Amino acid sequence: MSESYPDRVLRRAEVEHLTSLTERMLRNLEREGRFPRRFLITEGGRAVGWSANEVAAWLADRVERREQPNHRGIARRGQRIGRAAEQTTA
Repeated sequence: MSESYPDRVLRRAEVEHLTSLTERMLRNLEREGRFPRRFLITEGGRAVGWSANEVAAWLADRVERREQPNHRGIARRGQRIGRAAEQTTA
């Protein structure tokens, strides 16, 4: 039987620290399918964790997207990004 296990299990506080996202944002992104899903660590318990490999891949994808030409990155002072910028230029 060859089951695969994550190289390491990350708990909520560590995922929040690594991603700089709040628990609420993590839940929203998970629900939308835009962040790796948590899994139960204990049977019938409440302890959950994330695969370190999946979280690392998600972070690497964010960095890769930053390098794309159509990336909406960090706004410079006085510059708007996202929907607000689209509405003002329309």
